[in-house]
Amino acid sequence: MQALLLLSLNENVLLFLLLKIITKTTMNKHNTPRCLLTLLLGLGMNGVVSAQTFTTIGEVKQLTSNADVTINFQPNTVQVAALERDASGNVGGTYLWDGKDGLFLFNSMLPSWPINDLKPGDYVNGTLSGLWEYNYWDIYNADGDISIGANAPLVPLKTSGNEIVENGAYNKFGLYEIDGVFNLDRLQFVSDDGVVFSMEDIFGQQLPVASSHGTLKAMFYQGEIANYLWPYQANAFTPDDKPFTVEPTLSADVVYDIKDLKRCLTGTRLEIKDGYSIQVINTLGNAYFLWDGEQGLWLHDASRKIADRVHEGSTITSGTLFCDTQAGLWGCTGSEGLTVADNQTDLAPADKELKDLSPADLFAYIRVFGTIEQGKYGNYVLRHGGRHIALADRFNYGFDLAKLIGKQGYVNAVYHVVGNCLILHPANCFEEVTDVVAATRLTIPEHPARKSYTIDGKRISDIPSTSKDIFIENGKKVIK
Repeated sequence: MQALLLLSLNENVLLFLLLKIITKTTMNKHNTPRCLLTLLLGLGMNGVVSAQTFTTIGEVKQLTSNADVTINFQPNTVQVAALERDASGNVGGTYLWDGKDGLFLFNSMLPSWPINDLKPGDYVNGTLSGLWEYNYWDIYNADGDISIGANAPLVPLKTSGNEIVENGAYNKFGLYEIDGVFNLDRLQFVSDDGVVFSMEDIFGQQLPVASSHGTLKAMFYQGEIANYLWPYQANAFTPDDKPFTVEPTLSADVVYDIKDLKRCLTGTRLEIKDGYSIQVINTLGNAYFLWDGEQGLWLHDASRKIADRVHEGSTITSGTLFCDTQAGLWGCTGSEGLTVADNQTDLAPADKELKDLSPADLFAYIRVFGTIEQGKYGNYVLRHGGRHIALADRFNYGFDLAKLIGKQGYVNAVYHVVGNCLILHPANCFEEVTDVVAATRLTIPEHPARKSYTIDGKRISDIPSTSKDIFIENGKKVIK
């Protein structure tokens, strides 16, 4: 019994000491709860599988659970993409790139290898070990027998926006070259295939100085509410002379509908009054997807202030939403004095062509036509014309999209920025149509015109053949 008590005491002391170390970490993207979970895993309390050895980053990223891993880097194949340093200049996080896959090393304690001597572009050789954290796609407390090789330019992958975000979690920390439009006002980049990214300068590089179309070289990160691009080197954006457009902007402390809100560049209050109302289309954790019949908005209720009053189908008829328009996300982070009504008629989605989706449509509730296909990453996409977009069952209706492959029809969904996807809504969101019916709905056929006359034989006009008219044929009145 004494031995058991001592063991328990020692574990508690160890946990206490380790927690004190955690509180001193300076990493800005990983918080204490995340570190605590990692410690618990490391103490054998949950989910770490036995140690495994790999030769590439891509092999590690195939793991679907936490695991102790060792990577034997092949000589001069893996480079330092970027570094995160604290106020003293010590490296707390290292980003690696092998030309295909990116990896983040999250280090709360200084490893034994010469981490502070690293520079972007350096090859790292040797053996590295640590805890692979599946939920964060990184290696925690990486250490090993590492040496620094030659320095060479980093080469990103040339790709499209959709190619990145459709396999977004896997592609975290990868380096990409993308064509699109940079919007300086919103610190936003929209790829040529319509994917919206938020720009962040976390590595202290210079962001573009003006809005323009051009080519961007940046690291990708997929967060909970946005897709991010982080320039990893100076002069990451090369403008060209291709024409471009940006959304018109508005400066206002208060607005009265979502449409005007989406034109604002600063934090703004949305006052709901005078018959204007907003409906909750659905909820996802502490997030509420809002819809006024024309425009969509996202509300994050981190404090769960309104969780007991607002749910799917609720209609907000008055009150104030406090909104953050940074990077064009148009998210609300708080509310005040909301009046909520239930049992309201559900608002209908807006009809939208897939090719016409734009940043202004983020969080919109739309009805869009296309064919459901299997995506290249095991996901499902809706395709029409030259554009496709991923489908997601994030509202957990339990869709079996595999049964819909090859079928075309109308999909009701919320357009969500993360993953550039359509979140299916409601449970009966798909309306299949046949070729014949689809053609009828999408295009109105023109009937051949024919001459029409009054009963006394005078010509009236040419009218479609679908109409009923009185005709004179061989001196007789005939209704056709």
